[in-house]
Amino acid sequence: MTDVDKARHAKLCQMTGKVDEAAPMKNLKKVDCALLPPCSKTVRNKLQRAHFVSIVWGNAESAHPDGELDPCDYGWQMKGGNYVPVWFSGPSVPCDLFEDEETTDVADQEVQNGTEDDVAEYEESNSESEVEWNDDSGSEDEL
Repeated sequence: MTDVDKARHAKLCQMTGKVDEAAPMKNLKKVDCALLPPCSKTVRNKLQRAHFVSIVWGNAESAHPDGELDPCDYGWQMKGGNYVPVWFSGPSVPCDLFEDEETTDVADQEVQNGTEDDVAEYEESNSESEVEWNDDSGSEDEL
């Protein structure tokens, strides 16, 4: 696979199982999206920063190791007098995810209505597998 975004989608499908076209967000609550690879925009920013750093290190012996390049052209931005990474640029949600305002309102209402049920379901599922806390640092066996 040569497209980062397609690989990200394939990994998401692998993590969630079969994706339901009618409700594609249905299984996402069971997935830690931090485990997904970065999207192409994020990868591009990371590669630009790495390239800039390699240029600086490659010219470390010169008076101007950055070659008078602007770090802002290489995935950095100026904030408070310091350069910080640009982590993501652009919309965080695809425009076609919400087709119109009515659909968005319904989705928001479903999320608000489902939150309490989801929390109760989560607490119920975790209570079965919880290990009781055992602070044995003060046990008599250690003395």
